[in-house]
Amino acid sequence: MKIVAIVTSYYPDAKNLEYNIKSYLPWIDRLIIWENTPANKSIIEQLIDRLQNDKVEVRTTGKNEYLAFPFNETIRWAQKQGYTHLLTMDQDSYFKEDESNTIYIDKGSVYSSGSIYKTAMFDKIGGFREDFAIYCLDTEICMRARKNGYKIALFTDIYMEHTEG
Repeated sequence: MKIVAIVTSYYPDAKNLEYNIKSYLPWIDRLIIWENTPANKSIIEQLIDRLQNDKVEVRTTGKNEYLAFPFNETIRWAQKQGYTHLLTMDQDSYFKEDESNTIYIDKGSVYSSGSIYKTAMFDKIGGFREDFAIYCLDTEICMRARKNGYKIALFTDIYMEHTEG
C-alpha cells in the first residue's frame, strides 16, 4: 500500500495545522498541502520549515479552490505516481488513539476528512464533483461508490477529532 494524503488549508492556524499533520504524517508516504489561502497571506512556508520532512510538499493556484479541485488534481497525480490510496484531510482534523471495532456503512456517508480511498476506484466512478466545491462532496462520492459496488468501512478503533467550519 502506498498512501498519499492531501490536506487543504485556508487561513490556517500554523500551530494547530502542524499538530494535526503530525498525527498522520508518520503513516503516509507523501503529503500534499493544498494552500487555498491567497499567496500574499499564506503562512504555509513557515509550517514547511518547522515540519522539516521530505514527504511534504505545497501546491496552490494562488486562490481558493475549495476541496473538489485539489482532491481531483491529487488523484490524477497520485495515479501517475503509483499511489494506491488517497487520504483526504481537513486542516482542523487530527487522529487520536482509541479502542473499538470496525463497522460497515450500508447507508449514508462519511466525512471526506479522514477518509481513505483506493485511487483505482476513481477510474471507475470518476473524481469529486467540482460543481459542489465543498458541501456534499463526501455524501455524493459515497453514494456513487456504493452505486458502483464499493463498500464503505468505518474503522471505529481510529479516533479523529474534527472541528467543522
